[in-house]
Order: sequence, then structure tokens, then C-alpha cells
Amino acid sequence: IFSDEPGSKSKTRVLRPTGNGRKSRSARVHLLIPKSFNDAQQIGDKIKESVPVIINLQTADSDLSKRLIDFASGLTYGLGGGMQRIAERVFLLSPRNVEVSAEEKARLIEKGFFNQS
Repeated sequence: IFSDEPGSKSKTRVLRPTGNGRKSRSARVHLLIPKSFNDAQQIGDKIKESVPVIINLQTADSDLSKRLIDFASGLTYGLGGGMQRIAERVFLLSPRNVEVSAEEKARLIEKGFFNQS
């Protein structure tokens, strides 16, 4: 399930979390295909809400990509989260205490989550 505002280039998908012995509940991952540096606020807001963010920079120009990567790496470092490249020009930002399993990443790639330009 994912929600999409009309005309928006960002989406939020619901993930099935891994077990870890705890009661299972839905986790959300937010997809952002930025058009300007103003989209950085969306990244910060989602990370502060403990929502992982996938930034797809495949259609962004070089300067925008560099600025957003710098912003995202500082944000995740400052808030104790993590950042990793998961495909060409696609990055997963994980808030502190949130982990997206390798199986879930593979499932998202398999379903074409990253090719939504």
C-alpha cells in the first residue's frame, strides 16, 4: 500500500517489518524524487518522524544531487541514523533505531520501487 498526493513526486510505502521477537507492525518508507533543494525539508521531516527515506536522484542534476547528499549525510549523522547507496543514484536514509532488512530492500528493487522517474 502506498499513498500518493496528486502531482507529487514523493510516495510513502508500507513495509512488512522483520520479526526480532517483537509483535509485528507496519513500517513505512518514504520515496522522494527531488526537483529542487526545497525538497530537503521533506527528508528532514520524515527522518525526525522515524520514517526511512529513499532518495532517488536518477533524474536530478549534478549540483542538486551533491547538495542533497551533503544534507542527507549530515542529517543522518547528526540524528544517529544511517545512509547507504542501494542503487545507482538511489540512497536509503535510516533513522536511529530503524532498520530495513536486506530482504525488504531486495523486494523493493524487485518490484521496481526505484524506477519510478
